[in-house]
Amino acid sequence: MKVALLTGITGQDGSYLAKLLLEKGYEVHGVVRRSSLINTSKELLDIISRVIGFLGETEWDTTKPNGTPRKVLDVSKIKSLGWQPKISLEEGIRKTYEWYKDQ
Repeated sequence: MKVALLTGITGQDGSYLAKLLLEKGYEVHGVVRRSSLINTSKELLDIISRVIGFLGETEWDTTKPNGTPRKVLDVSKIKSLGWQPKISLEEGIRKTYEWYKDQ
């Protein structure tokens, strides 16, 4: 079965994409961040660093914008069809990283 990891697609677009992928036979994993536990780039970097085993230091350029401070993915439409996220953000990153290393 093909697997899709949806991140960074918000609102109806994310819902429509997930529905389309499900209809095409994909196993869909998504990030639900409506009441986000991760609100900063540093928190996301901490997860990625842990997954890939990065032990170095990170330098932050505070003169540059931090991007969108909080990204919210509305999956209410796809949930109404019975879809539920099955993995956490960290597990999704871990699986993606393992897949990438195997390529």
